[in-house]
Amino acid sequence: MKIMYLSWNNFNGALPSEIGNLENIEKLYLSNNNFEGEIPNSLGNLTKLRILSLSNNSFEGTIPTNIGNLVNLTNLALYNNSFEGSIPLSIENLINLEYL
Repeated sequence: MKIMYLSWNNFNGALPSEIGNLENIEKLYLSNNNFEGEIPNSLGNLTKLRILSLSNNSFEGTIPTNIGNLVNLTNLALYNNSFEGSIPLSIENLINLEYL
């Protein structure tokens, strides 16, 4: 599977860490749900990811530093969540990023 579009489904609870097992996924759309808690560190395993949309949820905590592993990302949408702290310095590894 290369594309997973699960936006606007009213999913709730924590995003399962098993999401990191989708190592061939290129586009992951999970926006406009009710996910909460922290983004699992396993998301950093998705190194083929080009689009990651997690906006309009209730994620909290800090943005994981291993987001810098996602070097193929061109689009990253994290807005309208409840993150705290600084944007991790590892974001500068995202040299293909066009949209933040």
